[in-house]
Amino acid sequence: MLGRLFSRKSPRLVRRSLAGVALAVEHIGSTSVPGLAAKPIVDIDVVVRSTEDVPAAIERLRALGYVYQGNKGIPGREAFLWPPESTAHHIYVVVEGRRPSTDHIQFRN
Repeated sequence: MLGRLFSRKSPRLVRRSLAGVALAVEHIGSTSVPGLAAKPIVDIDVVVRSTEDVPAAIERLRALGYVYQGNKGIPGREAFLWPPESTAHHIYVVVEGRRPSTDHIQFRN
């Protein structure tokens, strides 16, 4: 069921808005692991090619209503809260091949 929630919480609008900036939009965290106990809040990574792409991804997500929270003490991960009209979920902008992107994928896989 939580996998289906991810589909709704990672709308085509996010993918479209980040076209040319995001390499991938990945379902991560405990809800991405079948059979693992998980909170009912989906975590999503927006993976960009380089640190130079991070500001553009931040601005595009903010334009969609996401609330930017900075890195929340984790270098290499820019955190966002969901827009007010959305179901609770978290989005992070991360750089491909760098921590925490690799940590997130390793945990999921």
